[in-house]
Amino acid sequence: MLFHTFEFAVFFAIFFTLYWFVLNKHLKAQNILILIGSYVFYGWWDWRFLSLLVLSTVIDYFVALQLEKQPTNVNAMYA
Repeated sequence: MLFHTFEFAVFFAIFFTLYWFVLNKHLKAQNILILIGSYVFYGWWDWRFLSLLVLSTVIDYFVALQLEKQPTNVNAMYA
C-alpha cells in the first residue's frame, strides 16, 4: 500500500475515524488499533513478512515486561 494510492486513502479514513472518534479516550483500545492497523499496513505489501513483525513485537513486549521488573538505582547511574 503506497501513500499516494486510493487504497491508502480509504485505509487512512477508516483508521483515523476509528482512532479519533470511536475509540476516543480509550488508550488501551487505541493502542490495539494502532498495532492491528500497523500489521494491516505493512502486510498489505507482502504478507509473508508479517510473521517476522509479529515475532519482533512479541519478543519486544516480553523483554519490556522483564525490564520493568528490574529495580533501578538512579544514584548509581550518575556515580
